[in-house]
Amino acid sequence: MTSSNALARRAPDVAAARETLRQGTAAQRKRLQELVAFVRRRSQDVTDSFYEMGEALAEIHNNQLFHADGHTSFDAFLQSAGLMHINTAKQLIAVATMVPREHAVRLGNRKSYVLLRLQQASPDHPPLKEVLSGKVRADGVPVSSMSTREIERLARSYRDQQGTSRKPHQRSEGQESAAALQAALRKHRVAAVSVLPRKGPNGHWQVQLTLTASAARRLADLL
Repeated sequence: MTSSNALARRAPDVAAARETLRQGTAAQRKRLQELVAFVRRRSQDVTDSFYEMGEALAEIHNNQLFHADGHTSFDAFLQSAGLMHINTAKQLIAVATMVPREHAVRLGNRKSYVLLRLQQASPDHPPLKEVLSGKVRADGVPVSSMSTREIERLARSYRDQQGTSRKPHQRSEGQESAAALQAALRKHRVAAVSVLPRKGPNGHWQVQLTLTASAARRLADLL
């Protein structure tokens, strides 16, 4: 009898968890559709819209929204949707999540990315803002004023000196924090629509959390 009573008490909790998960998945699918439509529209003018496209792709990638549409990986999602090559998407994401907007808009997508690669390859690891703003020099010349080809050659020479090739997409502090929050929410069956790292105006990382109403109530109950 006691076991039956315990099962009866648990049933509403299980049903509520399933409903929260269902609503979360539906919200994630809707958000994925919105982001895909946004990227498609902006892809007609990548030169001016690359940063916003990178933010949209980062939200899809970091929150694994592609699972809501039945895809097993971000790469498979991009191929199925016919959006762009995985390398192009990763480049846009890297710039949007690691390069402050004002610098990215001034320098452009490609140059922002190669300067990011340079900063990661540099043996003394200067702050990225100093690289982007022209405070870091090579042979007396601000690296930010060099051509993209010159910057790529310089980064390659740094990697050759170290005898290793650094991965270009190391996760930032904001990405690590967002991933940890996402994992904690999943552990407690709180389906987040999005968990997105952003650089604040003061240069500090922030994590923006979006929840459905039911997921917010569940999180409030847990807290």
